[in-house]
Amino acid sequence: MGRSQAAVVRVLGSHCWLREAAASGRAAALRMALLLAVAVVCAPAHSQACDKPVYLTFDTGHMDIAPLVADVLRRHGVKATFFAANERTKVGDGSLGAHWAAWWKARADEGHEFASHTWDHVYWRADLPGDPPRFRVRASAGPEAGRDQVWSAAQYCQEIDRAARRLQQVTGRPPLPLYRAPGGKTSPRLVAAARSCGWQHVGWSPAGFLGDELPSE
Repeated sequence: MGRSQAAVVRVLGSHCWLREAAASGRAAALRMALLLAVAVVCAPAHSQACDKPVYLTFDTGHMDIAPLVADVLRRHGVKATFFAANERTKVGDGSLGAHWAAWWKARADEGHEFASHTWDHVYWRADLPGDPPRFRVRASAGPEAGRDQVWSAAQYCQEIDRAARRLQQVTGRPPLPLYRAPGGKTSPRLVAAARSCGWQHVGWSPAGFLGDELPSE
């Protein structure tokens, strides 16, 4: 996949990874969803040449099915962009911790791309009045998980950058200058604040959505 991202189809994302895959039926359903996604991406055009790219993206979560995802992508020769946050994992010390570092490096060696999903999977909650801009946010991981915080634009940029720097450390390659807000929740002010420090927000196209997040509005 190229370094530029014109459109994004989200086929299997964070809340598929975050949900427990305890039952074999659930695991089978995830496997079928991924295989279907790959089939759509790889399907040849029968009537006319394809003139628009489709970008397959994945968001981190508890990493339980991460090896399966990597295996299917590798067997079918499909490249994807992984948006990563340091979320709590079922095994190891967090999805961007030492335990999973080799997994990320292997994906880089296979030619996948990477981008930030914020470090502590921080949800935008609201814009606060006043200037300079401030935001109410809530992390779902890390020491402040579940607590509302008030952040400046600079603090939000630092949160995006922290995940990107860790991705570069474990993969050995610079991540894309992109980020994805957890849950897809943003405001025009938040997106503008991130853009001012070099981060472009990337959401999911409606047709490529398989999760339970809702649009910000």
